[in-house]
Amino acid sequence: MAVIPNMLGQPIKRGEDPRLVSGTGAYLEDLVLPIAQGVGQALFEEVQYDASGQLMTSTLGDYALPRARDFPQFELETTETLTPRNPLGAKGIGEAGTIGSTSAVVNAVVDALRPYGVTAFDMPANPEKVWKVLHNGRHP
Repeated sequence: MAVIPNMLGQPIKRGEDPRLVSGTGAYLEDLVLPIAQGVGQALFEEVQYDASGQLMTSTLGDYALPRARDFPQFELETTETLTPRNPLGAKGIGEAGTIGSTSAVVNAVVDALRPYGVTAFDMPANPEKVWKVLHNGRHP
């Protein structure tokens, strides 16, 4: 499985310089990293216990996380969109990546596995679970 290049559209607050969300600062911290967090939740991250109840994923060495190599370069488009909820029309640029990416990735996995009878998939949609569906014809 691979994350393919995509476009992220992000409304920005009135008067905000689009260059602030296109460089390494806010662009990386408020848009790209939340996408990585959402994709990580959808594809990798899972707390696992053994049969006796011992936590098996207690360190970052055991707990699967997305890495930079797991992602393509992102293309960002911004639009100035005002909110009527405050006098400035301002809003944050933070949560869009996290909220949308998790469901988008899981929905893509479900769409890809629909020919195998899959209509829902429990996260994470890791390679082992997908392999089992491909070889057993059903969600584990």
